[in-house]
Amino acid sequence: MGTLTPARLANGAVAAVDYLLGREHPRSMPMVAKLETANLCNLRCPYCLHGEDPRGEAFRNKRYMTLETFQTVIDQMGRHLLALILYHKGEPFLNKELLDMCALAREQRIATIVSSNFSLKFTDAEIEDIVQRGPTYLTISLDGITQEIYETYRVGGKIDLVLDNLRRLVAAKRQREAASPIIAWQFIDFDHNRHQLVEAERLAREIGVDNFVVTRNREGLTHDGHKLGALNRAPARTGRFPFKCKWLWTLPVILYDGESVPCCDYDWRRDKHMGNISGGFASIWHGADYALNRRIVTNQSSCIDHPNAHCAACPLKG
Repeated sequence: MGTLTPARLANGAVAAVDYLLGREHPRSMPMVAKLETANLCNLRCPYCLHGEDPRGEAFRNKRYMTLETFQTVIDQMGRHLLALILYHKGEPFLNKELLDMCALAREQRIATIVSSNFSLKFTDAEIEDIVQRGPTYLTISLDGITQEIYETYRVGGKIDLVLDNLRRLVAAKRQREAASPIIAWQFIDFDHNRHQLVEAERLAREIGVDNFVVTRNREGLTHDGHKLGALNRAPARTGRFPFKCKWLWTLPVILYDGESVPCCDYDWRRDKHMGNISGGFASIWHGADYALNRRIVTNQSSCIDHPNAHCAACPLKG
């Protein structure tokens, strides 16, 4: 993660108390933020909004986050941030300023996390640039070792392209003796690809990635109405925490244009979000809309019909 400065350490301690007490007006700022660096994607994976939305209604404005908007995030939130997650509902490497963003975050000692399908044409110079100026952590999604199995889920992807990019990235990192990016091969376990899991792990070791991560498919996962997607990601209650959702106290999502939404499962059909960072993120984070939804999530409010009750139907509340 990023450098734990005194300000970040103090903020993290207060954030933990804010969450445990369910404060509607937290005294802390977010420790992590998730940014939509691009809302476009080159693939059409099932279960992803891009795959389920063939007419593109969810992304009428296909855009990239600008470096100016990113700098605004750094200016307003950077003092307290440990990490920036630089992907949301799109392929982050489609944004040509992504590495500039990573470099700016590095200057502020903020870790950056990127997840990519990596099915893009990178020159050797671009691969070198990823090692030199890229993210702290890079997850590459690769759910098979043959094109037939891989493209069952990664519709439109080219496995040979991904593997070539991955091999060159590992080689460039070794040549520079670089500590980052920490490279993870992510394999989503489905019925159709499970027979290739062992061989995929062997290949990952052969190539030399840092981590091989297996993610279990969540049956019924869908973005239709966003409810099932959240429900299937919800961890079982253990009694350790008063409620499941931590987004409203620790991790905001900022869309490409600076609009703030409560979490990654926000309802894109809404015309109104929490506010835009152009007016100051602190006023959003400590504002009325966030307070209302924190009350709803902690069952301190029944205002589920309020037009700004973004979290009213979320299965993570209560």
